[in-house]
Order: sequence, then C-alpha cells, then structure tokens
Amino acid sequence: MKTARIVLVVLIALAGAALAWRVCEGLHVETDVLALVETEHSGSLMELAAGRARQGQLLLEGGDEEQLVKVANVLSEQFKLNTAVDFQKTLRYLAPRTRGLVSAETRELLRAGKFKDVANASAARLFGPVPPLFSVKDDPFLLATDYAMSMQSNLAPGWSLKDGYPVCERGDRHFLLMQCGDLSLEKAEEIMQGAERINGSFAAGFAKIWCCGPVFHTARSTSSAKREINLLSVISVVLVALLGWMLFSSWRFVPQLLVTVGVAFFVAIGALFAFFPCPHVITFVFGVTLIGLAVDYVYHSRSAGGAGKVLKPLTQSLATSLACFAPLLFADISAMRQMALFTMAGLAGAYLCALAWRPNGGDVGRVSRPARPRARGTRAPTFAIGAGLLVIAAMCGICRVKVSFEPSAFYSPGKFLAEGEKRLFELNPMGGGKFACIKGKTLQESLEIEEAAGLRGLSAVIPSLRRQSENVALVEKLKEREGNAYTELTGLKMPQEDTRGFLDVANVEDESLKKVVRSFSPRGKEIVVPCPDEFQSADPRVVVLDPRQAAKKMFARLFISAGKLFYISLAALAVLLIVFFRKKFLDYMSGVGGAVLCTMGMLGWLGIPLTCFTLLCFFVMAGLGLDYVIFHRSKPAPETRRTVLYSFLSSLAGFGMLAFTEFPVTRGMGVTLAFGLFFAYLYSFDEFFRRRRVTSSPEAGKQGRTKNSNASRGE
Repeated sequence: MKTARIVLVVLIALAGAALAWRVCEGLHVETDVLALVETEHSGSLMELAAGRARQGQLLLEGGDEEQLVKVANVLSEQFKLNTAVDFQKTLRYLAPRTRGLVSAETRELLRAGKFKDVANASAARLFGPVPPLFSVKDDPFLLATDYAMSMQSNLAPGWSLKDGYPVCERGDRHFLLMQCGDLSLEKAEEIMQGAERINGSFAAGFAKIWCCGPVFHTARSTSSAKREINLLSVISVVLVALLGWMLFSSWRFVPQLLVTVGVAFFVAIGALFAFFPCPHVITFVFGVTLIGLAVDYVYHSRSAGGAGKVLKPLTQSLATSLACFAPLLFADISAMRQMALFTMAGLAGAYLCALAWRPNGGDVGRVSRPARPRARGTRAPTFAIGAGLLVIAAMCGICRVKVSFEPSAFYSPGKFLAEGEKRLFELNPMGGGKFACIKGKTLQESLEIEEAAGLRGLSAVIPSLRRQSENVALVEKLKEREGNAYTELTGLKMPQEDTRGFLDVANVEDESLKKVVRSFSPRGKEIVVPCPDEFQSADPRVVVLDPRQAAKKMFARLFISAGKLFYISLAALAVLLIVFFRKKFLDYMSGVGGAVLCTMGMLGWLGIPLTCFTLLCFFVMAGLGLDYVIFHRSKPAPETRRTVLYSFLSSLAGFGMLAFTEFPVTRGMGVTLAFGLFFAYLYSFDEFFRRRRVTSSPEAGKQGRTKNSNASRGE
C-alpha cells in the first residue's frame, strides 16, 4: 500500500496549499438560500435579501398611543435600540438643504398651475397652531415645512410620527412600529425572548409586542438548529462509538476512524475551495455523508485485517459511489457542482486513508461469532415473505407522493413570529408582497428611474437632484404669480436669492436619513422598493419581484436539475455494474431501484413532500446502499454480514437523527435517508431475490459434504 500512502500525502499537500491560498485572500462562505440557484432575477433577489437580512421590526399593539410610546422607550433602553427618529436633529441637517424639497401633493398642484391654492394653503399653515419648522426668510411659502410634515405619510400612507415613532390606528386598536436595523442574531434572539415574556405577563388589552422581519426568523432558526444539532451530534457520536465497540469489542478502531474522517474532510474542503472561492454552506451540510462512507471503509478494512484483503469490494464501492455523484459535476447549478466535488474528493481521501493504514491484525476475530450450522439447501422463507410484504406496503404509498416547491415546505415560522408577520402584513399600505428592483448605474439614476415609474419609495423621502431642480423652477413660477399678493397678505418678503443647497442622496450625513437610504439601497446603486400588486413597468431597468413566486421557481429548477442528474447517475451505475458483475448486475441495480421506490412510498405515507433537498438524499442512498450489496455478496460470510449490519446502523445513527430536528429541510432529509438506508440494507440480502444455500462456515460446509457422501454410500 506504499503507492496509496504516496498519493494520500500528495492529496493532503494539495488540499493544504489550496486552503492556505484561500486563507490569504480571506475565506468566504455563502449562506443565503437565494444564492443556490441563479435565476433570471437572482441578482435582484440577492439585492432584496441583502437589504432585509439584518432588518427587523417590533410591532406594538395596544389601546393607547401614549402607553405604546412609553413601552417603546422602555424597550429601546432595555435592549439598547436606537429606533426612535431624532426629528429635531434631522431638521437641523435639512435646514440648509431644503431648496428643492417639495411634497408630492404640492408638486402636483404646482404642475397643474394651481398656484393660488398653494398660496392659500401656505398662508393657512403660517397662521395655524403648528409653527414653521424652517426659517420663513428662506422659505416664505413653508414648502420645506410641508415637505417635512408629509415625509412619513409619503413613505407609508396611513402612518404618522408620534414622538419619533411611526404610529397608526385601526378601529379601537393603536399600533406603533419600531424599526430595528443591523441587528445581530444574538440580539434578535434576546429581543424575541423578552417580547414573549412581556406578552405573557401583560394583562389583556394593555400592550402586546410582535417581532417581524427576516433577522428574527434567521435568529430563531439558527438558535433552534444549533441546539438540536449539538444535542443530536453528541447522541450520534455516542451511538457510533457504542456500535463500533459492539462490533470489535475494543476501542482501538477509534483512532483509525477519526483519522479517516478527518483526512476525508480536509481533502474535501481543500478541493472545494480550490475551485470555488465562495462555496455555499449547504455543501458542508450535504458533505456530512462522508462520515457514513468513511465508517464503511474503516469497518470493512479493519474487520478483514487490512484493506488489502478487501481491496476488490472496497474499490468497487468507491467506483460506484463516484459514479453516483459524478453527474452532479455537470449540473448548471453551482451548488450541485460543489456538493459533487466535495463528496467525491472526500471519498477519495477516505479510500486512500483506509488503504494507507498499517494493518495490525485487524479485529476479525472479535467480529466473527459462532454461527448456527444449517443444513444445505435451507431456505429463508420467513425473511423473504416478511420483506416482500413490507416492500409492497411501502410502494403502495407512491400514489400519495407530492412534489412541493412551496417555501413553506422548507421553512415554517413558529406561532409567535407567524402572528407578528400576519399583523404587519394587514397594516401594510401596499397590500401584497411584491417589490420593484430598480437598476441604475448610480444611485441618482436609480432614484430618477423610481420617480419616472411613479413608485413611492426612497424618492418619497429624498427626491433626485433632477426633481429638486424641477421643483425650484416650479417654486419660481409660484413666486412670480403669487409673490406680491402673498407678501401683502402675510407681510413676508420673497427672498431675492435662495442660498440653500440641494439634498444629495449619495452624500447624506444624518443618521436617520442614512438608515432610510440603506434600507432601500443596501449596496449603494440599486434600489428595492415595495410596489402594489397591480404595478407593471415597461422599463427593463425596473424588475418586479414576487419573492414567494421567485423562490418557488428557484426550488423547482433545483428539483428538475437534480431529478435529471439522478437518472444519469442510475445509468452510469448500471454501466459500471455491468462492467464489474456482468449478468449479475440486475441483482445490484434492482436493489438501488427498489430502495428508491420504497423510500418514495414511505414519504407518501408520512405526508412528507418530495423537495429538491430530499431528492438529493437519493444520491447518498444509492452510494451507501450499493456498499451494502457489494460487501454482502462479495464475501457472504457471517463476519461480513455483521460488519455490514453495524456499518448500516452507524450510518442510520448519524443521518437518522436529522429526522428529529425542527427545521423542515433537515427533518425531511433525515427521514428520507433513514428509510433509504433501511431499504437499501434490506435489498442487499441474497435471500430477498432468490433461493440461496447457506453455508455457515468452511468447517460446517465440509461436515455437510462428509455426511452427504456417507449417506450416498449407505454407511
């Protein structure tokens, strides 16, 4: 096995070099689910996701606005949230930059030539109870004051500001919205726990707090996943260790298993980063399958007394597994190519490590157990009948299988978060959940496109420089038409020269306005704004997005691609099995096909939809399932069957635990792998397909032949 050691060292060195290269540039891992599939609007979806990833809102519900403001102030202090708008500070920042700021309603009146109406409204405001917000020397018509007062209602119709917080009223209930931007996952989880405690302690009708926004969903999912995975990982490791001890009656297999798994993952990660500078995190989740395959290699090589004694089935196992995953390398989806490369490189590392490990006599003596001698020609009718009935019952569930591309099949929020999102959706003035992604070369150009499309997003707060220039021209006409009469009525003189500047969206320094800009344009050029369901645009630079429908298309494309590649994998496996086993290939191939059909049937009985992620599990099932068949039939001895059994149980302990997670994706994958591995193991027995003569051991076979010979001579 000297050659295997040399190749293994070279692989480890190359993997280390690749990782060192990427570390120098900075290791990056993609975590956004929208990056899995590149669709026609994937860039826009990523823009939308980037803008909302750390955004969250606290929706306070109660019967009195004053009480809601007090609760909001307490929450801001308790959780160190800067959610209230410092309106006075913003006004001071705007004061020298209000030259072209005109509210949308006033602008429409000026464009319609209703200058008298604007002048009368300005005079009424001047003598009204609310004092002007800006100097009347520069702004005698109070147009900037009108703009500032209508800023919030322009951004969210039906909402107004109350002590710096957006508030609205629906019937006898009042609502207050706290915008929480750039929250960490830890802070979001802390806020959710506090809100749930407050909801449980407050009396009915006093106040309730609802958490909304992607950051809270991510925080809750991450917290739950960490808790579950940590617990289940410990349980899985303990079970695998106990199964290994039961197989070998010794702990000496542990170092070899740890080294093999470690080498497999190191080589896999090195190969992945060598070809993909920013791999997706789902690749590493899918790559956990290496543990099951590495366990197979270690168990069989150790129980045989060295990999050299099972070199042929070990090599056949590697070849069939590589053939199973190889078609994924040609997928048009980057994530699938990453999964294939990661798994195949790790398999090669685990295989070479098993060959390179110096045998120490193995644990074959511990694996072997005295077998009960059975007469030649004995059948196993009970096993065949029971297994056949189980398979038939499982396959009957195929008619109940449903394919789902709905986002709800991949994530379902808890009751608390679902209720908060429902209430905020009902208060949304835009109605539906569509967005428009505006793609300009600069932020100013995007702002101009938004204004031309008639959308009320960022431009409702900060108009473009072009629109501000147009507003100046309209104001000059207002002064020309109504200036003298307005001066006589109010005593305010028209300024000879307007020294105020323009408000440039690209150079905003006020913190409150910066938050507004970042919420609409997180990357500095494109703008993402909510839009009505009926909105349409002929401008190719304005892309209308329905995140739910886009996600469905993404998952559908991933499913279709995985399905096509799985057919190719089965074809590649069939060719390879013909090369290895000639006419017997049907016995091997039927096991894989039967396991797939039975697993799909069980998913149908359990009501678990077939998704792109559960479909990817069939690649793993085919790879591990063929291992059971190859080793079972390469050497049909009791020690081999015992090793295959414990290898199957170890994989089941690792993958099956995912079935107990709360996250729908991992739960579905766990159930699929658990049933897939079970049926693959079941189909690996010769008794399942045909009559088979059982020979317990060479000694038993020899005794049987002696008895038959004596009987034929009449002795």
